[in-house]
Amino acid sequence: DDVRRGHALHFVVADPEGGSPLAWRRRLAPHLAEFEQPNTVHVVDSFPVSFNGKVDTTALRRLIGVAGG
Repeated sequence: DDVRRGHALHFVVADPEGGSPLAWRRRLAPHLAEFEQPNTVHVVDSFPVSFNGKVDTTALRRLIGVAGG
């Protein structure tokens, strides 16, 4: 949630080479409509996974500093 807009779109990319959020935003932008553009791009080394191998969204939110929901 975003206080001003009511929502925010976060794009999270796993990039072990540590590409910058700006580089990923530029790479992503041509492929998305204006309303699909993320408010924030986060770069992580890898996605946290649960015991069954799926992305652990709670841990991912914690990793990027976004409250659960």
